[in-house]
Amino acid sequence: MKDAADYLAFIKALIIANPHVVRWAVIREEAQGDMGLLRYRLALRDGGPLEMFERFQIVAGRVQGGKYSFHWQDAAGQLLKRWDNVPHHPELSTYPSHMHEGAEENVQSHEPINAEEFWLALLSREKGGKLGSNWNGFKLSSNTLLYQGVPCHSTRFCEERAWLGPCV
Repeated sequence: MKDAADYLAFIKALIIANPHVVRWAVIREEAQGDMGLLRYRLALRDGGPLEMFERFQIVAGRVQGGKYSFHWQDAAGQLLKRWDNVPHHPELSTYPSHMHEGAEENVQSHEPINAEEFWLALLSREKGGKLGSNWNGFKLSSNTLLYQGVPCHSTRFCEERAWLGPCV
């Protein structure tokens, strides 16, 4: 990534390219040189909402995380997972980073995560995940994601595997 605007363009390209996203909105977005912030609200094909928040900095072409929260619910409003680094679980080995799975009180240690890593984790969910059970895998082997003529670069994106369900 060359700057915050490049990272934001990359994350938006990942969102737009995903067939499970039926709509999304930019709630807040800032890019000032190497510092940035994103807050996006997405609606998934299965009816569940997804909220993304991240304050970040680009240092030597890499994303350095600050505050973040990635909140995923099912269509009924039940928490599926939330990754965040709100400092309220000092007993965890990865404090302040953690993940809530299935319920607010089910808190687990989790390494810090940024929007790109969150999105790739969501894409690479195991078969039978909440986004659909008939997943087709493909290998992303380029450092460049091109969407509508906007090149976006990521050194960590190379050789990742992503799983997308069929377009319905």
